[in-house]
Amino acid sequence: MIKNIAIIAFLSITSLISWAQHDAQNYEGEWIGFLPDKSSFNFQVLLEKLDGQKYRLTIANNNTLINKEVPSIDENYVRFDLDQQLFFDLKYDDDQQGLTGYIKTGKFYYYVS
Repeated sequence: MIKNIAIIAFLSITSLISWAQHDAQNYEGEWIGFLPDKSSFNFQVLLEKLDGQKYRLTIANNNTLINKEVPSIDENYVRFDLDQQLFFDLKYDDDQQGLTGYIKTGKFYYYVS
């Protein structure tokens, strides 16, 4: 019985407190924050050619985030996707030493060389 009364009292007090917060503010606009690690959004993307149309993809900053073998769906280009979220569409330069093209994530395309 005492336990039920304590629970009812607790719920009543918390309800009164939550109702008292009628002056809530909407925090839209600019926010300023600081990242403790400046490399959080700086990534190194490495693509190593293996046999045939297979590549080793490594994406890292301070930690290795992805280290995966991926097959290209095109033998003349380097085209593949990771879990339908990260798409690569690259082609070799004339000297076959470099790659240029796009990496797509969500709605955004990033030109890479």
